Amino acid sequence: MKRTVFTSSSGVIQTNPNQAANETAPYSKFAQKNLYFKTKVLAEQEIYRFLETSHMDVVMILPGWMMGSGDAAPTSAGQLVLDLLASKLPGIIVSANLVGGK
Repeated sequence: MKRTVFTSSSGVIQTNPNQAANETAPYSKFAQKNLYFKTKVLAEQEIYRFLETSHMDVVMILPGWMMGSGDAAPTSAGQLVLDLLASKLPGIIVSANLVGGK
């Protein structure tokens, strides 16, 4: 079976500080106003319409940040990495699970 991978953004999901967001979360109110995120919502809706009549396997990935050599500004995510590498951050949070703790 063929598979399609659709990469969007976690910015399309409505967040709630009292619960984790997942695939059942409604679309973000901000995403309806911001043209970049609105295009992501419209594309996702088209995929769901397509899947009503297709048996294609579609995987949707909604990353929080995308980083790489194409970060032209840099974006806030890119600047955070640059600041971390230049030791400009006052501290970093490290999960105990990542450093071998319990």
